[in-house]
Amino acid sequence: MILTEPAIDMKGICARSTKGITARVDPEVEPPTITSSTNESDRHAAAKAMDGFQNTSWRWHQNDKQPWVEVALKTPKTARVIVLTNAASRRRDLGKQAYALRVSISINGGAVTSHPLEKDELRPTRIELPTPRRVKTLKIVVLEQKRRPATDEPAPKRKPAPKGKPVPKGKPLPVGGFAEISLEK
Repeated sequence: MILTEPAIDMKGICARSTKGITARVDPEVEPPTITSSTNESDRHAAAKAMDGFQNTSWRWHQNDKQPWVEVALKTPKTARVIVLTNAASRRRDLGKQAYALRVSISINGGAVTSHPLEKDELRPTRIELPTPRRVKTLKIVVLEQKRRPATDEPAPKRKPAPKGKPVPKGKPLPVGGFAEISLEK
């Protein structure tokens, strides 16, 4: 999601920023080109990471040890903050999938910087840039991910997720990903 005053999405609808402010959409914004190292399936393609919806997500393939996603904007946008939201966007998703702990970010093919993500996988991570940047391309590489052993027990320090189909013990958890990647002014 590309955010302007303070938030816009790529579908031409009003969007909500992580600050909870609803804003008007910039009708001139064209959807970006988004590529990734892998996709779990077509349902979880890279474009889902910037579609403006928290209930959809890009998910990497479980064999991808260092997944990445790259966004190429048609028109550069100025950003002060990059916001990353892990794919577990609901309490009932906790403990059911892997999630990113640390990422590297490169803007416009420049210097690569490393950033830890929120330990609470439901909270979006706000990465504040030292100065406003004109962003044409953004590459995010997952350097470290939490791949909990699969059990039907709840995630640590959380209320148990609603009982559903238990995950068989010993099998790897489904893959991780991002529900939203957004730029804020």
